[in-house]
This record gives sequence, structure tokens and C-alpha cells, in this order.
Amino acid sequence: MDLRLMKHLTLVIVVGLLSSAVSKSAEPNQKPLKDVPFNLRNLEAKETYKYKWMTVAQKDGKREAKDYAVLVIANDFEKGAFLLHDTITLASAYNGTVFERKLKYPRSNLLHPEQITLDIIGGGKSVREMSYDNGEMKIFDSPGQTNTEHWAFDDGILTFNTLLRLAPLLPRDIGTSYTFKLYAEPFLFRIREAEQTGGWTLKREAAETIKIGRKSYDCIRFRMDLKSVQVRTDVWVGTKNNLVVKFVDTLPEGADAGTLEAILQE
Repeated sequence: MDLRLMKHLTLVIVVGLLSSAVSKSAEPNQKPLKDVPFNLRNLEAKETYKYKWMTVAQKDGKREAKDYAVLVIANDFEKGAFLLHDTITLASAYNGTVFERKLKYPRSNLLHPEQITLDIIGGGKSVREMSYDNGEMKIFDSPGQTNTEHWAFDDGILTFNTLLRLAPLLPRDIGTSYTFKLYAEPFLFRIREAEQTGGWTLKREAAETIKIGRKSYDCIRFRMDLKSVQVRTDVWVGTKNNLVVKFVDTLPEGADAGTLEAILQE
């Protein structure tokens, strides 16, 4: 082989290896969320927490916040299973509709739901929107019409409900990023599935102090996002009370409000 060609090929290989090493070293410290050991013992006590949810927009350089909903989350423990009972009650401007979700998880894992029900309550009526049991999900589109889907959740699914419980239990090393494939949104349990590239991440971002009313909270901020669809939620966990004290959803461009903000009511 020509000596000059050999040197050129050697240089290409070396540069390629160096580029690969630099690329890998620049990647954040990522871990699958399903492999993180969680101590769920604190969830065995019956607890209820309330959040005030608001839409926030910037108009003429001023912050404009309007009531959106009240979220109440409750934990219970029964016969070796965790029971989560969460309700979202929309403000009167949205007709006060209630989204009630009940979830049952095994004692050891909040990423593998065993049973789920979602009811929508409004106008004096309660309608079952969705149920899930033993891998079978039934979505009740209209009277007499039911769509059946099968979800095994082999790699787990992070729901909006479990996000609020698991975020305070995550390790708090700066820059650590936790990856997962499935996320279920808060209202209609719409499941967003990550593609093979650019999946869901939940990353420990920074230590911040936030003020709610007259109280200040020292917090750790986590960011959950799926870049391919521009979905982002920031979650602030209080370092003293070990609770989610605030979470903010950044809304897509064109939405009436820029963000949905929820703060813990104590």
C-alpha cells in the first residue's frame, strides 16, 4: 500500500476514535429510569396534597395569571399495593369539569401499573373514560363504542401521577439524566411514546430557591422533556419537605398561555 495512503488512513482512524471519545465524554450521565432503586417506604402513609394550577401568559410585558384547576393527590397503602387517587378540578371558566384518576401499583414499583381508572365528571354525570387491567386498556369513546389496546409496559411507564411521587426520591447528582420510553399525560391518559432516538429524559438541572407567597423553598429542579415533540415540564422538589412544591409545563407556540404553573398549597 502506498505510504501516503497508509498515513492518511491512519490519521482518519485516529481522528475518528478521538471524535468518538470526545462525543461520548460530552454525553450526560444517563441511566434508565427503570433501573433506579426507589425507597417507596414513605408512600405507605396516607397523605394528601393540594396544588393550585394557573395559566400564565406575558401580555404587554406583564405577567398575567388565571385560575386553571385544582389538583389533589392522595396516597394510600393497602394489602401490599400502592393506591394513588388524584383529581383535577377545572376552574369555573372551564365549567368545573373533574378528571378523577385511580391507579394501583405493586408495592415495589411505581412504573408498572396494575389497574387504572379514569372518570370525567361534569354536568351532574360521571363518565368512565378509560380503564386498564392486566395489560388490557379500554377506551370508551362514546356510548356503545369501546377501543381496546394492549399495553404490557415491559420497560415501565412514567405517568403524570407517579412523576409527582418519584421526583422527590431521585438521586440529586447534578447533570444526571434518567431515560424512559413512555409517559402518560395528566388529563386523558394520552400515552406519548419516545422514538428510538431522542427519547424521554428526566434530568437533575440545578439547585434553586423559589418563593411561593411569603415562603421561600430551597429546591432541586428536574426537567422532563421529549425534544422531538417539544414537550417540557420543570419540577421543583423542596429539599426540606421532600415534596414537589412547584411544576411548570411549557406550552407549544400558539397556545393562549405560555405555561401552566402549579404550586403546592400548605
